[in-house]
Amino acid sequence: MSDLRTFAQLQLDALRLVDLENAANRFPPATVGDFVNRGIDKTYSEMLACWDQPFYLAEAGLPIPIPAWGQPAIVALPMDYLQMVGLSVSSGPTGRRYPIDRYRDERERMMLLSSGSCGVPGQFKWGFAASPQAFTQGVSPNTATYSIEILPNPPFGAQAWVRYVPSFRPLVNPQDTFDGIAGWWDAATTWAAILMRRQDDLDTAALQGDWAAHIARMTMVARRRDRSAPPQVSIVMGWGSGRGRRGGGRW
Repeated sequence: MSDLRTFAQLQLDALRLVDLENAANRFPPATVGDFVNRGIDKTYSEMLACWDQPFYLAEAGLPIPIPAWGQPAIVALPMDYLQMVGLSVSSGPTGRRYPIDRYRDERERMMLLSSGSCGVPGQFKWGFAASPQAFTQGVSPNTATYSIEILPNPPFGAQAWVRYVPSFRPLVNPQDTFDGIAGWWDAATTWAAILMRRQDDLDTAALQGDWAAHIARMTMVARRRDRSAPPQVSIVMGWGSGRGRRGGGRW
C-alpha cells in the first residue's frame, strides 16, 4: 500500500515543523523545496540501507547489441539505476527468461570473453562494464550511463531483463509525489526542518530525536518485510561433495 504526499504538501509540512508556514520571506519556496528534496534523498537512502527486499523496484527489458569480435556485449542500464536485484536473458521480448549470475573474477571473465558466442542460456554470466571516463570528472549523466556486459555473446535478437532499485529523482512540480510507504515522508520533512533550523543557527535536538525515532521505526518494519518464510538453517557441503555445474537448455 502506497502513502503518497505531494511536493507542495511536503514543503508545507516542513515549514509547520519550524513554525514558519507564514514566513515565506525567510525561506522562499525554492529554498524549502531544496531542503525537502534533500530530506527525501536522505530518507530514501536510509530506507534502502535497512531493506534486504526493497519496496522501490523497477524492471526494464533491454535489447542486447551484437558486439565486435572479441568484445563483450554491452547493455546500458536505465538512467535511474541504483542497485541490481536480478538479471535474466531471453531469446527476444517474448521468449522464456533465464536468470544469470555474475562472473566470479577477472580470470573467469577472460575465459568467457574468449569463448565466443554461446547458445546455452545457463552458461551466460554478467558483470559491470568499465566506463571510459570516471563520473567524478564532470561527465554529464545525460550522456553516459552505467552499463553491464554479458558473456559469452548472446545470439542476435536476445534481450536482457533487469530488475533494479531506482535512484531518487528530485521532485520539481507542486503535484509531484513521494511514496512514503508507511508515513515515512514524515522523516523527510523532519530532516528538511533540521536543515532550516541549522541555517538559522537554532537548536535541533528535538527534531534530531524525531528523526532517530523515524529511522528506528523504519528499521523495525524492514526486518519484517517478508513473513512468507521463516529463517532456515542451511547445511553447506564441502567442495568435493558435488560438481555443482549448472546446465541449461537451449533457446
